[in-house]
Amino acid sequence: MGVLLYLILSGLLATEKREVPRVTGKQLVEARALMERAGFEVQTERVQSRQPFDQVVDQDPNGGEEADKGSTVTLEVSGGPGDVLVPPVERLSEVQAVRELHKAGLEVTTDPEFSDKVKKDFAIRTVPPEGTEVTKGTRVRLLVSQGPEQVTVPDVTGLTRASAEARLRDEGLEVSAQEQESDVAEGDVISQNPTAGTRVSRGATVTIVVSTGKPQVDVPDVVGMSEERATSRLSGVGLSPVRQERTVTDPAQDGVVIEQRPGAGTQVDEGREVVIVVGVLKETDTLEPGTQTTP
Repeated sequence: MGVLLYLILSGLLATEKREVPRVTGKQLVEARALMERAGFEVQTERVQSRQPFDQVVDQDPNGGEEADKGSTVTLEVSGGPGDVLVPPVERLSEVQAVRELHKAGLEVTTDPEFSDKVKKDFAIRTVPPEGTEVTKGTRVRLLVSQGPEQVTVPDVTGLTRASAEARLRDEGLEVSAQEQESDVAEGDVISQNPTAGTRVSRGATVTIVVSTGKPQVDVPDVVGMSEERATSRLSGVGLSPVRQERTVTDPAQDGVVIEQRPGAGTQVDEGREVVIVVGVLKETDTLEPGTQTTP
């Protein structure tokens, strides 16, 4: 009878059941201590996970189940997400670049950036750059081209050439200059293309037309010439003769230029008026023979 009781008690002790503690989500050190205090052995397996390093991500048996005292509970413990290389995505379309980064296990934030070299809506680069080793799940910044930066063309008409060129270059624009005769002061900008207010890509060329003023000519000396010859001479050098008369008593001055304004040798704009004063002989009273004047 004593032997039978001993065998029964031994069997009961050998099959004593304990509730398995719930340790999922706890750090390994704490989880192991809870298991050992509950009378269980602990076995660990490392797995890649986005959970913090050494955190229990699963257990077998599950928490709350009953298991034999002294039996082994297997804990799956996070070894971290693992490391990956940032893939090359430069010049891929935005959609394709995001797909490649996700495929590598990375999160993505897209930011716009102006570019003169990469087409609009295509990837310029990543931060961190391609080839960098990062933890899986890291958020990578993807810079996507917005095309060349747009700037507004300023109004430079009326400015001197130097001021206009400086203003345009300050806006990131290139300058091409052409010259043209005009009534505008020499060296000032007459017109521009594109016009003020136009939106263009940074680095675009703006053409400015700069006044050379009117051509200058030397006024020739026409005093002493006949009216016809003087008029011809002035017209021939691009000047516009204007006739005025002055009474003269010397027959040699009749029909002859006796004065000019401006004077010979003066530099004036082409087309300028030059006044020529032409002598007109004063007629004198003549008496018929035998005629007497009234006293």
